[in-house]
Amino acid sequence: LNDCDGLCEVVNGDSCLCGSSPVSKSIGFSSAPATVKELLGKLHIGFPDPSIFDSNYTSSFYPDSGITVHLKNDLFDSTTAFEFLDKKGRRFFMKNSVETVQVHGVTSGYTGYS
Repeated sequence: LNDCDGLCEVVNGDSCLCGSSPVSKSIGFSSAPATVKELLGKLHIGFPDPSIFDSNYTSSFYPDSGITVHLKNDLFDSTTAFEFLDKKGRRFFMKNSVETVQVHGVTSGYTGYS
């Protein structure tokens, strides 16, 4: 171990824990995306199945895109979830949020990631 090059915290003697901080957060869509490809081009954060929450989610299926939109309190915001099936029939849920963070890197200070 190289003491994490003095940039990060040494954890358990053999791991480095580097800092991160949020930079920006916004909603991805204010209406249903036209395609799953468009959805995946913008959203990268998964979301749990909204049916597990004891809250006011309503669902609408859009057959042209194959996407189900789950709205909390009928609003498109960061609590909105998009559901779709892949070609193997697996269900996926994506959070309607675009978030960028800065991760402290070993060689060049902070780098942005979405």
